[in-house]
Amino acid sequence: MAHLNATSHPIEFFDMFISESFRHKTILDHSNANAWKNRAGSVVYPNCTPFLEDEIDKYIGLFIRNGLNPVPDMRLNWSNPLESFVYGDERVQRLFPRGVQRYKELRAFIHVSDPYAKPAKDKPFIKIQDIIDHVISNSKENWVLGRYLSLDEIDIGFQGRFAHKDKIKYKGEGDGILLDAICDRGYFYVGHFRHSPCPIVEKNASPLHNRCLYLVEQCNAACPQTWNTLFFDNLFTSKNFMDWLYARNRFGAGVCRTSGRGLPACVVQDVAKKKAELEAAVGTVKVARSSDYKVLAFSVYDAKPVHFMASLHTSVKHVEKTRQIFDALAQQKVEIQYKRINVIDDYNYNMNGVDRCDQMRNQYRYSAVCKKANVEKPLSHRLFNEAVASRLCNMESFKALRLSMASSTGSKREVVLLNCLARNGGFRGTH
Repeated sequence: MAHLNATSHPIEFFDMFISESFRHKTILDHSNANAWKNRAGSVVYPNCTPFLEDEIDKYIGLFIRNGLNPVPDMRLNWSNPLESFVYGDERVQRLFPRGVQRYKELRAFIHVSDPYAKPAKDKPFIKIQDIIDHVISNSKENWVLGRYLSLDEIDIGFQGRFAHKDKIKYKGEGDGILLDAICDRGYFYVGHFRHSPCPIVEKNASPLHNRCLYLVEQCNAACPQTWNTLFFDNLFTSKNFMDWLYARNRFGAGVCRTSGRGLPACVVQDVAKKKAELEAAVGTVKVARSSDYKVLAFSVYDAKPVHFMASLHTSVKHVEKTRQIFDALAQQKVEIQYKRINVIDDYNYNMNGVDRCDQMRNQYRYSAVCKKANVEKPLSHRLFNEAVASRLCNMESFKALRLSMASSTGSKREVVLLNCLARNGGFRGTH
């Protein structure tokens, strides 16, 4: 594991997950093999030569940059700015000696896995399996799990044709590829694709719960800490799942469906259909505990009945909370006190780890975030991506060249402009 501190460049964080050796060896070798396999020197790409290490980095950097400053087609970056009012970027145009043609060759032949590997039913993601394994392995190696974790499904939007693409209407990403994942405060720790074969770790478990327990066992193998709590929604919650987690030294907590999940009938509350019934039901709390005292089940009637199951908590009680609201009469924010059940309070604050991971992945379509040690404010997601793209594309040396040229010409206006550009992407190096 790399030693990172407040002066570490964002590229060092990036290298922890998609390492330089993986880019310069695995991706480079597979891409050149794919070019050879598909006759790179044919009529379509007659001048294609073997790819170089820096070209792989620049290609990846371009896509990170495009997440920050998107264009509908990457090739538009090579437009002539004198002919196009919108597109054309000199910095991108200088990346490859043969310009957009080299970009097209990279796009045609870039490959992260062995191009000669044959697809098989037990390896549905063979074309990307190498990078999946690499990232997940590094994710586990470079993180120590905290006390509260979240378990949920991640939808990776995908518009192309793929046998294992799911029709998804309940997520903003739309149709795509699903994987179950465990995250810690937005950090992706481990995941498993729904349609990828999974070892049987609990013979009586459903395929969904078996995948989740497989992830838990990966956490146990990679991180020595025990009795972390997994928070999840009603897709996952059941009495059996709670017991299986407990047997693996993990607590669980989640909203629960009322049927088929082992929720005791004594805590089930029906939806009130009349106004008088609703007024009488609001605030009602029902609690039960399993005979082995491992799992607690309860329900509370809010706007409608909400049912929970948890192995973390030993009791259900109200906790005092405060929040600010806008007082229309005073025309200012005022602080009010209210009560919330402890189990719900813990759930609300800790369930969103996977959602935060999704948010960062979707914000610039490239998932990466870090917090510099001993620094008051975290490095923003945007600046992190900007610094990584700049380093991969070797833009820091380009800025230095432009500043040197401007200095030699003595053009004060150009020097001021280029200094502004330099400040926008200027990061301290690591060597």
